[in-house]
Amino acid sequence: MQAAANLSVQLFEHGFAICLVFFGFDCLTMAYLIVHSKFFPRLIGVLLAIEGLGYLVNSFSLFLAPALQARIFLYFTATAIAEVALCLWLLVMGVDAQRWKGQADAWGRVARLE
Repeated sequence: MQAAANLSVQLFEHGFAICLVFFGFDCLTMAYLIVHSKFFPRLIGVLLAIEGLGYLVNSFSLFLAPALQARIFLYFTATAIAEVALCLWLLVMGVDAQRWKGQADAWGRVARLE
């Protein structure tokens, strides 16, 4: 029973690492969009890119070098700053509605011309 429980925990850990690979790519995609948008500070996008790379390195190191992953995990805990910064920015500052409307109107005019 102990072996079955240990196997279950190990499978969960590897499954979670696979999920974090996808989340790392999600963070990189959001970082790209935030860096190129005019609605959020670019610093948040840069921090999200670092966080996404951190998730990818952490997950792949679990599969390729488990002993190394245990040592480098502590260095990637600071990357959560990007997630917290994005959440706080959205809660406190939000998105500038006038700029958003102006951008939407500009895209609407471009779509009508095509």
